[in-house]
Amino acid sequence: MLFNKFNEAFDKGDIVGAAECFHEDMQMTMHSNGTSMNKQEWLLRFAPMMDKLKRKKVRCLYENEDLLVTHSFITFPNGSCEAVIWVGIKRDGLIVSVETGSTPIPN
Repeated sequence: MLFNKFNEAFDKGDIVGAAECFHEDMQMTMHSNGTSMNKQEWLLRFAPMMDKLKRKKVRCLYENEDLLVTHSFITFPNGSCEAVIWVGIKRDGLIVSVETGSTPIPN
């Protein structure tokens, strides 16, 4: 399962291992502002804060050869906490499109 590979890499702070789960054509649409980023932009944005994101109750809701859906509670570096759903569309066994949605959770 791609979920296990990505989750293990993320938990270890292994940005390269996490990035290996993404297709070279990957586009991620951010829930916070609707902007999107490609794989290289994702690497630049998440590498410095990977060890600062605190994820709890990370679980795979669904995964098959075309789709990966996860849910978790994430505390961000600014202290805010959100319930985050992460939906990835797969191509060639890798994530090619990601969209997130979130709900703020009071601390």
